[in-house]
Formats: sequence, structure tokens, C-alpha cells
Amino acid sequence: MRIACLVRVASVALLPAFAGMAFGAQGSGNNDGLTLPDGFSAVVVQEGQGTGRHLTVAANGDIYLAGSNGLSALRDTNGDGKADVVTPFGDVKGTEVRIFKNWLYVSDDVGVYRYPLKKGELVPTGTRETVLSGRPSFFQTALADALDKDFAAVRDASDDPSYAWLLDALRVLEIGDEKAFLVTAAVYPTLFGDLQAIRLFLVRYAAISREEARQRIASWKSDTAEASLSSVPAEGQSADIRVAG
Repeated sequence: MRIACLVRVASVALLPAFAGMAFGAQGSGNNDGLTLPDGFSAVVVQEGQGTGRHLTVAANGDIYLAGSNGLSALRDTNGDGKADVVTPFGDVKGTEVRIFKNWLYVSDDVGVYRYPLKKGELVPTGTRETVLSGRPSFFQTALADALDKDFAAVRDASDDPSYAWLLDALRVLEIGDEKAFLVTAAVYPTLFGDLQAIRLFLVRYAAISREEARQRIASWKSDTAEASLSSVPAEGQSADIRVAG
């Protein structure tokens, strides 16, 4: 798939919202071969940046693309809907890219990073910060230590396909909403594909009582521990103990 395909989709979806702004002020007459509803138009914004994975669009219309060739920043300076400024930057072979407040967050297979975004700046000039890095077990170990819980209990809790368990942990640790979202998005990257999902996260996190979260975490038990307890003989029964010779 051409990288233009990804950018075309974004351009089609965002045209009504960005009418009169950069990227999409003018669509091509034949919509690049796409059949679209009335009121929509499409244009190939840019080609040649390799296989793209994800992109995000800033409020001013700047596009940030993460792909196999790394990160690229694109800008339309004359309003024709095509990127006439395309600048690769950084050294992350991105799998995800998001804008949150004044930061550009990017990720690869081993970590999450962020660049400060300054007003009017296309390519971030600030130093890249590492937000989260390492294997899941590293994060689970750190969380278990912070919560004073058994590692196995945290590991088993993290198997939950929802992120409710993690919200409880972050609330008990008194993590702010921005950092809590960053951690949760790193652990569950596929759950935050749109603004509605992000808003829902913030609402859910704000509604959690620290004391109630503490009580729920106190009930965490590992499957391993429960299996061990279930194997203990009941009162009045003898245990079958064997010693290897």
C-alpha cells in the first residue's frame, strides 16, 4: 500500500473539520480515483515516505507520520492540500504517533518517547524523552514494588483485557491524569485510536476513589498462589509427602 493511501484517508475524514485550513482546502477534481459522498474530496498529500504505520494531525494541519523509514513532519504552506514541506526527523522507527497537549508521543517495539511541540514549530527541536521502555515484566515488577504487592498478583491482574486494574494502581500511586494516560496507552496501545477513547479514559480516571482503588488492589491474588492454597490438605487430612532419594 502506498503511503499516500494512509494520508488520503486522513485527508478525506478531516476535510469538513479543516475547511479553509492547511491540508484539504482544495481537493482534486477526480478525488484520485475514490468515490466519495457529496461534500467530501480527496487529494494525495504526499508520497515517498515508505510504509506508514500511523499518523496524527495537529490543530494547524501539520501531519506527523510514523513508519518504517522513521518519523516525518509534513506541512502544506500554500493551501493546495499537498505537503510541500516534508522533513524526516528523529531516530525512532515508529509504530504509533499521537499529540497530547504540547507533546508529540511516538513509540516503537521497545518503548514510548515524546518530543516537546512548540507553537509554530513543524519539526520538534527539543530533546527526545524516554517515557516508557523495556519488557512487560519490567513494568510489572516496578508496579509490584510500588504497590507492595506480589509480582505474580500484578502479573495476573495485567492479563485483564480491560485497563480497569491499571487505573486502580495508578490512582493509588497518585499519578496525575496526563502521566496515567501515557502509561495506560503504552500498556494498551490499541484501545486509544480516537479522541472519544481518550476522553472516556480521563472521565473514568477522575471518577476513581483512591480508597476504593486501594481496596480493590488489596483483593488481587495470583492464580499461582490460589493453586498453591487449594493444594493444602484440609484439616484432618494427611499430606502425601515424598522425598526424592
